[in-house]
Amino acid sequence: MRMLFTVLGLLLTVAIVGLLVKKQMSAITPAAQTPAATTAGQMEGAPPMLANQAQQVRDDVQKALAQGAAANAAAASAANQ
Repeated sequence: MRMLFTVLGLLLTVAIVGLLVKKQMSAITPAAQTPAATTAGQMEGAPPMLANQAQQVRDDVQKALAQGAAANAAAASAANQ
């Protein structure tokens, strides 16, 4: 009798762990299958808000790079004088 309860307890534990693993794997699988979109051209199927955010980030980065280049040019000019 004691051995029967031990085996049933082990089977129940394996079943619970299996269900938890299945639930976790189903939560991870869709994220792994989504393609990585790095440019707005690749984001054709994305919601408009996401595409706008990507464009805004790209514009901000370009603006920051231009400001940095201008600051470097000004510093180099001041150092040469």
